[in-house]
Amino acid sequence: MRILNWDHADLTLKDIGILAREQAEWALRAEADIAAIRDKVVMASRPLARRQEDLEEALERFVRDHEDEMEGRSRKLTYGRVWIRLVKSVTARSWKRVLDWLVAHRKADYYRVKYEPNKETLALAHADFLKACGARIKEEDSFGYELQD
Repeated sequence: MRILNWDHADLTLKDIGILAREQAEWALRAEADIAAIRDKVVMASRPLARRQEDLEEALERFVRDHEDEMEGRSRKLTYGRVWIRLVKSVTARSWKRVLDWLVAHRKADYYRVKYEPNKETLALAHADFLKACGARIKEEDSFGYELQD
C-alpha cells in the first residue's frame, strides 16, 4: 500500500484506530474466555487438590510416627520413596536491617551486589569516555503517530 497525500494519510490513521480497537475487542473476548476456562479448571480440580493434600498430610504423619522403622532417613516403597530431611532456612524480621548491619561491618561475603551499567548516566558521558569503555551513543529518527480520541 502506498499513501498518496495527507488526506489519505489521515484516513490511514482512522483505519489504524479502527483495527486497533477491533484487535483490543478480540483480546478482551479471548481473556474472558480464558478466565472462564481457568475458573472451570480450578473448580473441577479443587476436590482433587484437597484429596491430595489430605493424603500428603496422612502420609507425613505416618512417616513421622514410624521414623524409627526407616533405613536411615528414608525408605523406598513400591510406588515411591519417603524421607525426612533436616532443612535449614535463614529468616529475619527485617532483611533491610540485616543488610545494613552486614554493610556497616564490612561483611561482604554475606551479601550480594548486582553490577549493571547505568545507561542514563552513560548517555550524558563524553564521547572519549564512551569509546574507552566500549559504549557508544546511537541516534536515529523514530517515526510515531497518535490517534485522535
